[in-house]
Amino acid sequence: MAELDSLGIMALPPEYVSYFAGDGRKEGGLTVEPGWFQLWPPDEVERWNRDYHVSKFAPGFLGFGSSGGGEMLAFDTDGRVVMIPMVGMSPDDAKPVADSWSEFIERITMMPNKTLEPTADGAVRSAIAAHATSRRWLSFFR
Repeated sequence: MAELDSLGIMALPPEYVSYFAGDGRKEGGLTVEPGWFQLWPPDEVERWNRDYHVSKFAPGFLGFGSSGGGEMLAFDTDGRVVMIPMVGMSPDDAKPVADSWSEFIERITMMPNKTLEPTADGAVRSAIAAHATSRRWLSFFR
């Protein structure tokens, strides 16, 4: 997992690339914070990491998606999934989401997440995720 290219960008885990090539959800709810996820296509991960200056502001992490609301989803060098604020990005602010990619995909939910523990900003993110999911479900039935 810790393999780096010449610019210090880690390689994506093969499990992520395989998942993205399959029919698994690329955006949706999570049963844990941040409550919502949006995956970046594997061929865009390097560009997004460069654009967000991840190797400068959060060395040792590889962004692969977002919460849709201000957090980047990233792998650490051990393959754990964390969320890091995109504004004021720092490795010190990384919060665990899952111990592995396989655990992350087990936490994907088909319905809006209403069981998250409320936090000062978490309640807002949960409401945003629930609203976004509701719109998607409604558009599905049109």
